[in-house]
Amino acid sequence: MTWTRIEASAVAAGLTAGLTAAIGDPLWMLARQWQVGEFDAEDAASPVLLRVAVSHAVLGEMRVGPGPPERLAADGDPLSARVEGEDVAGGPAGVRLAAEWARQLLRHAEAAGADAGLADRLRQGYPLVLPPDDGTDPAGRAELELLAARGFDARAVAGALRAGDQVDAALAPVAAPWLAELDGYTVTPPPARPPAWVAERMEYRASVAAPDFAHGLRLDAAGHPGGPLDWDAFDVAGGDTSHPLGPVTALTTVPVPLRYPGMPARRFWEFEDGAVSWGDVEGGPQDLPRFLVAQFVTVGADDWYLAPMTLPRGVIARVEAVQVLDSAGRQVTVPAAAALDHARYGPRRAWRFFELTGDPGPAAGRAPWLVLPAVEPPHDTGVPVEEVLFLRDEMANLGWALERVIEAASGRRLHRDREPLPEPDTATTPGAWRYDLATPVPANAVPLVPVRLDDEDAAIRLQRGRMAVAGGTSGARGLILEPSRRLLLHESELPGSGLRVTRRYEWCRGADGRGYLWQGRNKRPGAGIPAPGLANDLISPPPLPPEGPP
Repeated sequence: MTWTRIEASAVAAGLTAGLTAAIGDPLWMLARQWQVGEFDAEDAASPVLLRVAVSHAVLGEMRVGPGPPERLAADGDPLSARVEGEDVAGGPAGVRLAAEWARQLLRHAEAAGADAGLADRLRQGYPLVLPPDDGTDPAGRAELELLAARGFDARAVAGALRAGDQVDAALAPVAAPWLAELDGYTVTPPPARPPAWVAERMEYRASVAAPDFAHGLRLDAAGHPGGPLDWDAFDVAGGDTSHPLGPVTALTTVPVPLRYPGMPARRFWEFEDGAVSWGDVEGGPQDLPRFLVAQFVTVGADDWYLAPMTLPRGVIARVEAVQVLDSAGRQVTVPAAAALDHARYGPRRAWRFFELTGDPGPAAGRAPWLVLPAVEPPHDTGVPVEEVLFLRDEMANLGWALERVIEAASGRRLHRDREPLPEPDTATTPGAWRYDLATPVPANAVPLVPVRLDDEDAAIRLQRGRMAVAGGTSGARGLILEPSRRLLLHESELPGSGLRVTRRYEWCRGADGRGYLWQGRNKRPGAGIPAPGLANDLISPPPLPPEGPP
């Protein structure tokens, strides 16, 4: 594997000799070109006109689990918000949000001319009931008690207004805009929809269909860790794979040579990017990919052309036909590279750039599908309101979930990793050996005990447990570990390096200019933090007597 580049070089003080690039034996060079076949005709011509036909179908429905399908907006809702959005009013800080929404309702009512007794009537009819005080957030509890004394439960008021109940006559002119404001506060899933977050896998699962689940193609996002839901999260899961997908868009244009930063010059007398030197590529026998890239960019980089086509957001598309009119007046039909590779290598073909798993198009001689979901632009991400680190402890034969941060009822972030260690039992008999059943571990360390399920032969799950700590607050308290139900984490989901799972607010702006705010979760690799250091069955000798005078 080799390539040839002619480069001017100067060894003298002046640049004249190098820039001249004189050829000492031009006849030899011509003979060499004849020897390697560069003068043979290849029937090559330059493309002058390009005709492209692309069919596409709108991703019209989405579904989470066995729930009913939900319609997606024509302009393309941000899928991440629709899939990840959680009910913040029912979360840990729901009581704080209820008090804030109540104050917003009073502002609207005062601006509409409501009487001064409206707040007292709503406070008596819909009191704000606080959760029990666990003593871990004194400052936040004081704020909630003050809000409860001066406010009311806006969640109950909103539920009564939606049910058509007569709450108060003074709310008639402001009820509808206030409810619309609540609905647009965060992206919230429908009440009957099952959660998209699969706690046993610590990831999201959802499906979309083009144009619908009854008559269209189904795409599954089975292992989405959170964040922008792009094309690489989807696999073809079945449905109607007929051809074509939908309306065909035709484009006739002049092809433009493909250009990219650092590309080699197409002519000898042309200055290149000074930060890239393709003639100075170095490497050993193990650097085969580097030489492949160098050969491609120096030999065939000017053989690629670009024909941009604009498609709407939130669609699945396929290139139906590509025809090229060259400078010799010939019409050339360009087949899909994926179809050619499949015909030559079969299902074992290696190059599948931007292809969906399960796409039957290349096997049928057609181009693969291209998913263009409604992916939001770079969005703003808030500070995690909850953070859990998952790690393995091979010495203790356990897994651990360390709740570093949880969300309090006041909306404040509580750092559980700052809680003191449980006090050990220090009662001992003088001169006696001491036996400890287990060493103390931090109160925020939740054990994940390996268990084997009866209905699965070789499945090992990590079941959330609880450390027996007298008078402590050990155990799961956040939403990620789901303390209200049995949690059985798949062992394969916990790598040796660990996991970091967070819950936080995210915001982006859609194609229509509207802002989208939602609360979602995110799974990322861990940082390799050490285990809590649990040890069992420890025997300690009695302390030595203090040294004194003989």
